[in-house]
Amino acid sequence: MEKVLELKNIWVKFNNNIVLENVNLEVNKADFLGIVGPNGGGKTTLLKVILGFIKPAKGEVRFLGEKREKNLKYFGYVPQYNNFDRQFPISVWEVLVTGRLGQLGMFKQFTHRDKNIVLDALMKVGMLEAKDKSIGKLSGGQIQRVLIARALVMEPKILILDEPTANIDADMENKIYELLLELNSEIPIILVSHDKKVISSYVNRVVHLDRKISDYKEKIAMPSIL
Repeated sequence: MEKVLELKNIWVKFNNNIVLENVNLEVNKADFLGIVGPNGGGKTTLLKVILGFIKPAKGEVRFLGEKREKNLKYFGYVPQYNNFDRQFPISVWEVLVTGRLGQLGMFKQFTHRDKNIVLDALMKVGMLEAKDKSIGKLSGGQIQRVLIARALVMEPKILILDEPTANIDADMENKIYELLLELNSEIPIILVSHDKKVISSYVNRVVHLDRKISDYKEKIAMPSIL
């Protein structure tokens, strides 16, 4: 199995308090990894270490065999939708374009290929018909789909989500997980969730994090989405 991401002996301390203790984790190309654990157990901190937002006191993060810093542009990140400013006057299309332009860098033009990437991402998440709507007029589940699409336009090699179904009704929650299951056929996914019972129906690996990683579980078979 091709290894995509590797965390080796990660320690994180805040004001001399240990938040992550000797965390070791590998993510392979076909993985749909669920990270569960109590509030304050270090789940979001671990994501921030992976994404380069927090530098660990000890340890190393490697991505595609190299130091993570060389490959940050290949990380697609989806925050909790309630951290998104619904009052900001921007359309669904513009949200995705900003994500694409961030990937292109300064002074590069938005091309026909970029437009097709944005359209493809919107189609994948079922939000193409809403492309001209204001982001503030969407439901929580729709906003989460837009944020997933924004991550996809960056053409990531791994997708990382922090509580993607928090404060979303059960029907939309299932639709989000089914969407992620489809996306996992193309890209490895790391998902933080508070609900191990729900995500176990979708992910193929579950890790419990409470400062340390424990309760590792490998599922035998993935559910069918057909």
